[in-house]
Amino acid sequence: MRFYLIGFLSMGACTVVGDSGAPCIVHSDCESTLQCSESQCVEPPTPRAPQDAGRAAECAEACSTDSLCVDGACLLACPCDDTSYCDESVGVCRPGCAEDLDCGFGAFCEEQTCTEGCREDRHCEDPATCTDGECVLPPDACQGHGDCRPEQRCRNGRCLARAEPLEGFRVERRFPADLSDHTVALAGEGPPDFGYGAGLFDWDGDLDLDLFVGTSVAAAFGSSPACIYRNESTEGRLVFSPVVEECRPTLINRNSAYGLDLDSDGHHELLVLGRGVVELHRFHPFRSTTDLMALLDEGDARRQCMAGAALFVDLDLDGRGDVLVGCQLDEVDGQSVSKTNLAWRQTVTGDFEVLPSSLLLEEEASTLALGILDLNDDGLLDIVYANDTFGTGDGLRTLPSGEEVPDTDPGAYYLRCPPTTDCDYEQRLLGEGRRAWGFYMGVANLFVEGDSEHLFLSDWGANRLFDLRHDPPRDYAELLGLDLRDHEGQLLYGWGSLVDDYDRDGKDDLFLTQGMIYDPIGEGFNAHRDVVLLQRQERFISLSEEAGISSHNHQDSGHSRRLYSSRGAAKADLDHDGFLDLITVPMEGVIRLHGEVPTTQEVPRRCTLIPRNSLIPSFGYGYAVRHEGERRWRRWDVQGQIRFGLSPWIVVTAPKGELRMPSGAILPYDCGLGTGPVIIEEPVW
Repeated sequence: MRFYLIGFLSMGACTVVGDSGAPCIVHSDCESTLQCSESQCVEPPTPRAPQDAGRAAECAEACSTDSLCVDGACLLACPCDDTSYCDESVGVCRPGCAEDLDCGFGAFCEEQTCTEGCREDRHCEDPATCTDGECVLPPDACQGHGDCRPEQRCRNGRCLARAEPLEGFRVERRFPADLSDHTVALAGEGPPDFGYGAGLFDWDGDLDLDLFVGTSVAAAFGSSPACIYRNESTEGRLVFSPVVEECRPTLINRNSAYGLDLDSDGHHELLVLGRGVVELHRFHPFRSTTDLMALLDEGDARRQCMAGAALFVDLDLDGRGDVLVGCQLDEVDGQSVSKTNLAWRQTVTGDFEVLPSSLLLEEEASTLALGILDLNDDGLLDIVYANDTFGTGDGLRTLPSGEEVPDTDPGAYYLRCPPTTDCDYEQRLLGEGRRAWGFYMGVANLFVEGDSEHLFLSDWGANRLFDLRHDPPRDYAELLGLDLRDHEGQLLYGWGSLVDDYDRDGKDDLFLTQGMIYDPIGEGFNAHRDVVLLQRQERFISLSEEAGISSHNHQDSGHSRRLYSSRGAAKADLDHDGFLDLITVPMEGVIRLHGEVPTTQEVPRRCTLIPRNSLIPSFGYGYAVRHEGERRWRRWDVQGQIRFGLSPWIVVTAPKGELRMPSGAILPYDCGLGTGPVIIEEPVW
């Protein structure tokens, strides 16, 4: 995989070998006697003496991600490119090779030098074979789209015909081994559950997105435990392998995860959530876990929080990222409960402490999703609470108007107060009277052509599309065909909400997952389907199976009565082939992956940008993209998915343009003819 690093006004491949103190990303960026640590070339530490770590699994848990477990001892390892090999005794990359595996595909090791060609089939990348010293592809085989004819594309090593969809967009199911086998069954006819979730982050620092997949608090025996799957994909072929030490059977009650980058150094951490669980997992330079719930007092009722939504955001404006967690509907001792949300602030030492008070923590509802976006164009990030307020609480309250509403707080958005004022946030409701209440489950930001940006919230019964320029906000979902209220009288539940230009016509479109809530009998499940809503001149059109999206079925749910029921969703280019992958998690059953099918339409491939910001902590949100030759900024990434931590990286549809950082800094990007990833470094300013 090739990646590029863009500074403030320049771009270039990372090929210069650095001396001591030089910037770096991997060890091979430094001189052979140095290694890369905290983005600088430094002298390697003295290797630790081997220690008896007991069983191999225990040793693996004790080792950092830069180390290997060898005979019960942690030894340093290092990531090397195809021109060098890892000297594990000191953890640095040496020029040349020690064995064939050091050379990568298409080369072999001879006298410590990688020689182009092959001697055996194993020197070639599947499906190529070694013929007369060269790696040769069989007819119609490929290792990327470029190996196929213009009217073809590469999928799983074979050249296939490109699609010609009537409406410009089509997907197909992808079934990477191991990841496609992750499944969760619900035990008995237990309490309602919002399903299991997932989280995208870069576990091993190789610029591929790895995936945490969770489990359910109501999971039956035999269900998959929570697990991290390492991305080993190549163009056109998805490969995900379970990280054995991160997939232990004891990892139950972990429903989802949200990535974060505490030090803005590219080494990602993971916030793992569950019933009474908020854990901070670090993987670099050493593996560690911090139990944030343990920072609450022993008798604090908030310890029972069913955590399922989170944001990594600077709540106290001290320049360090803090953690905001949404608590969701749950049952304790047979009683439905909902708690106030939780927050922890990061201290100057990198530790965390409970945030004592904030307007954000005064909600009494079930926060299913948290969105983050500058809603009033003041340069500050605002927060959207997608609250379920119809299904929680034991009573009613009466508004001044005389209307009775649930005795829980409605969904709302919170405008960040300027740093010069005494307040932290100002609450704004999403409607007047009972219209403010809803069963909100997903958040997205959608630009309506000829008008402006609108805030989309998926809902039960009718989705909402708010124009926040009005007070109270006006809802245009029904007018534009986005409400999707019911099917033959069955009210529909909308969940995951993802905006992108799916059909590549320059307009914002919406991918929406739908699924019935828990029902032992299974009624209402067949009314739901996942849809892509494509923006046309005056309304959106809805496509599902005709666009290749799988119908809700028993095979994927694993249940004889209940059909598949989708929950959260995410989008990314998982194999860097220039086309989107849509990931959906369910109430029960298997995770689904739909890959965008390349069409005969002549458009540039998508490109992945990796922003590295220096001022405002973020993890994939707060950014805006302006394509070359355009005036408007696109803001598609706002988090806002129930139990799904979205990608920290930005996928763009134009090869050149500008990326606006959360701080307001505007940096150019240029993908050339490639698909990235392109690293965008924000300067210190």
